[in-house]
Amino acid sequence: MKIRVLATILLTITGVAGFAQGAVPDVKDPAAQHDWPRFRGPNGDGVSTATGIPTTWSKDQNVLWKTDLPKTLIHENVTRKQLEDLPNAYDPWSSPIIVGDKVFLASAGIKVDEHKLFCFNLADGKQLWEKQIPPGPIVSLQMSNLLDNVDWVKTKDGPPRKSTHTAIGYSIATPCSDGERVFVTFSTYVLTALDFQGNILWQRSLAKTTDKPPSSGHYAKETGVNLGICLGASPIVYKDTVIQVCESSIRAFDCKTGDLKYEIPLTFGEQWATPILVTLKDKTVMINHSSRTLAGYDPENGKKIFWAGNIWNYGASPVYDDGYVFGIFGGAVCTMFALPVDANSANDILANRFKKTADFSTKMPAFTEGSPVVFDHIVYQYVNNYNQGGLPAKIQPDKGMLVGLKRTAGSPEIVSQTPLPGVSNWASLVATADGYIYVATGGKSYVIKAGPKPEIVGVNDLNDYNIGPSPAVTDGKLIIRGSTKLWCIGKP
Repeated sequence: MKIRVLATILLTITGVAGFAQGAVPDVKDPAAQHDWPRFRGPNGDGVSTATGIPTTWSKDQNVLWKTDLPKTLIHENVTRKQLEDLPNAYDPWSSPIIVGDKVFLASAGIKVDEHKLFCFNLADGKQLWEKQIPPGPIVSLQMSNLLDNVDWVKTKDGPPRKSTHTAIGYSIATPCSDGERVFVTFSTYVLTALDFQGNILWQRSLAKTTDKPPSSGHYAKETGVNLGICLGASPIVYKDTVIQVCESSIRAFDCKTGDLKYEIPLTFGEQWATPILVTLKDKTVMINHSSRTLAGYDPENGKKIFWAGNIWNYGASPVYDDGYVFGIFGGAVCTMFALPVDANSANDILANRFKKTADFSTKMPAFTEGSPVVFDHIVYQYVNNYNQGGLPAKIQPDKGMLVGLKRTAGSPEIVSQTPLPGVSNWASLVATADGYIYVATGGKSYVIKAGPKPEIVGVNDLNDYNIGPSPAVTDGKLIIRGSTKLWCIGKP
């Protein structure tokens, strides 16, 4: 059995006091810590200032409300009949966000004209509105072949091959908000801005005719554009700019008008990780872990500040703590690096420099797409061995582990390994200010008291398992997207 592995990159920031504890919030009101306005919360690191969220719940315990969602299928081996039986939705991936008294959630159907954004009342879960979003120019070969009862994908530059990743669908990204508008991206490669009443303000296509990587057969367009398995990165907001990582570039648009402000070229590949914004000395830095590079950019103008090459990534977003940036990637080996960078000028760290500066490593036979979280200078990451022949719907129910990593004397080491069997390894972790780590999905979930010796304080199950969504956090509440319902966990 082929095993993917966990790797953590430890990036040392020299000549700088270190990253501040807390990044630059992505909302108009930085004090609005009540909000969870983007993937992984205000700072993109999964950390919330909330306290008092229940550590135990079930379908009948500590549920403030639950709201029906369009039915979702979560397994890769989907049949045409199953798709035809669905009311309208298929995608299970996009996570909820919270802005003020509203919860926003994206969903997609099996066809390109079934993109939707939903808005719910945070207080009681009542649906306020839903808006159908016009699709972008990209068609999923997997989905169209499945609808046409075709098993093999026709590739442009090679022989047909077995259709894979049919469980991906059209919606991957989590929406984001600047406090006045909400921005949502779908995997037909379209970015849309709406007001809080559901009116579309502007749309921008994210596909270009120059986007032609080696043919993967995943996506195609009439113009001949071939793109990756999904548009997995979620948009983020910095001041008056909404930023979206695409296959070949990072594109920044004016929040109000949708005008393109700048574009950062990337090595073409499947870019699935969402960037984070951190305060590095006296400047804000956007750190992006792409398919081959971890780099820091000025979010005002897209200027590159530093980069480290030869770093592969699959989907996890990076985190930072006390002068270090942590990133997760999979490959043939699992290695944790410590590398110096210059925060004030471009600094290229090539593969050979990696080999010269790396003086420690660790290996773990595991796989993850979920992002880590940091609490009290310990980095927590959930991993799960699984059969690589399938998607995480096939995770081994008796496997799974929460790994704790701590930096000691300049080098990181594993300080804890807590068995947590049977949880999706795609959902990202969240942490609350009172020291709890939530490995939470619509199915089996764990709550762990953080520390050098983590303690499991809750094992919960809503019996509404979903693969990918990460929870949203607000005052005393946890919002979880299951496969059939949106759940609000809290103390009555």
